[in-house]
Amino acid sequence: MRMYLSRVCARALFGLVVFAASVSAVAAQTTVTLNQSRSQVVYATLRAGAYANTNYPTVLTTRAADTADSHRHGLLKFDTQNTIPAASAVTSALLTVTVKSGGATAPRTIGVYQVTTSWAETETTWNRRRTSAEWMTDGGDLGSLIAQRDVSNVAGTKYTFDVTPLVKQAVAGSLGSSRYTRVALVDLDAASGDSTRNFYTPDDSNPALRPTLTVVYGKPASAPAPAPVTSSTTTLRVLDWNSHHGGVGTDGKLDADRFMKKAASFKPDIVSINEVERFTSHGNYDGPAVMAGLMKKYTGQTWYYKFTTATGAATGNGNLILSRFPFDATDIQLLSHSRAAVNAAIHVNGRSINFVSTHLDADSTSYRL
Repeated sequence: MRMYLSRVCARALFGLVVFAASVSAVAAQTTVTLNQSRSQVVYATLRAGAYANTNYPTVLTTRAADTADSHRHGLLKFDTQNTIPAASAVTSALLTVTVKSGGATAPRTIGVYQVTTSWAETETTWNRRRTSAEWMTDGGDLGSLIAQRDVSNVAGTKYTFDVTPLVKQAVAGSLGSSRYTRVALVDLDAASGDSTRNFYTPDDSNPALRPTLTVVYGKPASAPAPAPVTSSTTTLRVLDWNSHHGGVGTDGKLDADRFMKKAASFKPDIVSINEVERFTSHGNYDGPAVMAGLMKKYTGQTWYYKFTTATGAATGNGNLILSRFPFDATDIQLLSHSRAAVNAAIHVNGRSINFVSTHLDADSTSYRL
């Protein structure tokens, strides 16, 4: 086992990065409207059951169906990275969609969720976000519920969702490796024989019918000043530990309880654990969930966690972030040579901290670079 404990860790082996950012005063307000297909927004629909590996990049549909084959989520990704300057102060962000057709006459509650991992329009399915990477959770890696509306089946009816909190984080760069705004449209009501809601897509010839993200932001009057390292007496205690397949000790025995009891004894605030196993031959259990539960057992606190395998698949060996602070956002970034980084953003003492954990190749210098 290898264990490192410090106030702030930044080692090449595990790639931990901790930093803070601030935003200066807002100047004039600018409004940008994003609804141009491909250049500003892409979309797809995820369908479950027998169609869970089929890509649907030409429709935008939600459905909470009574059969798995008909269950659907709609995905949208808006380019807030290249259309809105970094560090801009977002004051408003409204997502508007237009109903094209629908099934049941009773309104359906449609929720807008953050999608926490990246996906490819012509590759994503119910099971996979890209051809080479699975979702952590089938049907899309859904984060926080941002907003919800009761949506009718009347064609041409528009519905607007306030997604300001999400777009603020996206533009600020708090959501991981990119500043894109990724959302999922999900039917929140009970399953029904025909709860379908079809929405007009970004490819519609009439711009007034397309999904639109309208963002109002202010350009900073000056460049953000770096947050002083010694601005607070609060200590952020960071633990980084390679667990050797989830807690195999020098005696050769796998004992997650023993491992996490020792980890908790260092009284960390946030933890990076490498070589965590999720449903593999090393114990065949959900290592991330077990480790979070054990931290609660030994500290009396709730611990939040985010995990990724080395390839982004749902099961396997990977990296885990544990935090006693709730996550503002999380993200997964796939790297080369079957490696990945897991990212989390938290607030500590009024500052946004972006924390990244990865495990680079142990044997190859070229792979590590």
